[in-house]
Amino acid sequence: MYDNSLLEGLDFDSYKRFCLDLFECRQEQFKIGAITFAGRRKGEPVHLFPFNLAPELQMGVDYLESLHERLKGKVSGAVFVIVPITHCDPGLFADVFPIGKILFFVLRVPYSAIEAIHGRPFKMLDQPFSEADLNDPVDTFGFDFMQLPEVDVRYVKSGDDLHVVVNSFKRGGLDPDDFGSLEEKGRLDLSMVMVDRNYDGEVFRVSDYFFGDQLEDNGWSFSLPLKGAGTHFFFVFMDTHGNELREPIEISTVKSGAKPRVKKPKVKTARTAEEVEGAEEVVGEAAEDLEEVTAGG
Repeated sequence: MYDNSLLEGLDFDSYKRFCLDLFECRQEQFKIGAITFAGRRKGEPVHLFPFNLAPELQMGVDYLESLHERLKGKVSGAVFVIVPITHCDPGLFADVFPIGKILFFVLRVPYSAIEAIHGRPFKMLDQPFSEADLNDPVDTFGFDFMQLPEVDVRYVKSGDDLHVVVNSFKRGGLDPDDFGSLEEKGRLDLSMVMVDRNYDGEVFRVSDYFFGDQLEDNGWSFSLPLKGAGTHFFFVFMDTHGNELREPIEISTVKSGAKPRVKKPKVKTARTAEEVEGAEEVVGEAAEDLEEVTAGG
């Protein structure tokens, strides 16, 4: 259990400045549809969940849907929502929520950050002067911080299968200026994809998994059977640093079409029996951790 009292004594304006620095946002207060935004991240609007106005409430899907109602027709594309993990509904397992034409990204402030800054006078963090300084805001407070990867994925229903193509991948914390120099559109930083083909909205259970070398051998694509599957799939994209992007997909919203044509490498990567066995152990451990988190354990 988290101690929400740690947040009660914090000055919200200073906390806001800290969060914007933490997630590398540019401070710029403005309103859209009577919703207050605190800044922009990669050019897209950033909203802070106002826990100071409702200390007893947690942010869940209902809150995101209410934002959508106020913003629809005025905003399309990405909207970032920053929330302390202490005020985030434990059932809000995913990081990305597509609602209408808006793609909500949930950025959680770690509890270790709240503990670290509690009782300290706030100060503006220095902006990074060079690439070597990018992690200074995090290192200053000494807490673990997961930075969401970014993935461009195409989903297509064809026959009895769902086809998934990873067009590009940006590992968590990647400097956007470095993306152009990466091989394979950043996809070599994609460590693993885990899937739950019967996601019930509460507990994530691995039904399928694919490692990076398997994806590369198959032209950065994979297929999943729809027969016997549920109405919602849940995908976890993990980079080589352990950062995860969690995304639910409602199958009825996926467009039907021809099976995507992908370019496969000429030489496939050979995997030994020992590598396969070790990989299965890794998946088992990761799946247990995810199931424990989603089950509230």
